Amino acid sequence: MAVWTHIAHASLSLPASSVSWNSISQSYDHLVILISARNSGTSNFLTEAYLRVGDGSVDTGSNYSATRLAAEGSASVASDRETSQSKVRLIQIGNDSVEDDTFSAVEVWIPHYANTANFKQFVIKGSVENTSVSTSSPRAWVVYNVAGLWQSTDNIDEIQILTSADNFMANSTFDLYGILGV
Repeated sequence: MAVWTHIAHASLSLPASSVSWNSISQSYDHLVILISARNSGTSNFLTEAYLRVGDGSVDTGSNYSATRLAAEGSASVASDRETSQSKVRLIQIGNDSVEDDTFSAVEVWIPHYANTANFKQFVIKGSVENTSVSTSSPRAWVVYNVAGLWQSTDNIDEIQILTSADNFMANSTFDLYGILGV
């Protein structure tokens, strides 16, 4: 049976462009990040959020790649792929233009984060809800999965989550868990 240990919690009382954790213990099998967030932007339905990791400091080099598969409203399924990026992109957060008080839900798994023999993987699931029934912007909703990769054999003891524009709004929450026994 898996044991979840709550490592850190960040609840924003004021808007912020990023959330970071450092000196993460290497004593777990995997890490999980649970996010409930909303972005302050109003020009579109959603804003991308990014993930960076590192050993001692976050890696800002072109060492990340990601593939996203998404269902958006009643539109057809969409996919995106990026390589040689400075962060894992394609994580989507609803903006202030979506339904009042609706926060996006995101779950990030980082398996074997302390392993120094292999590149690090990210499994990301998320959803953005809205009251619109449109298939164009602003869309009714988005559900997505992202497979990400950090091309480094370093262990992970630093994590940064940041927005592409504007800020995470007050009351957005970010929780980091260590998982043992999976």
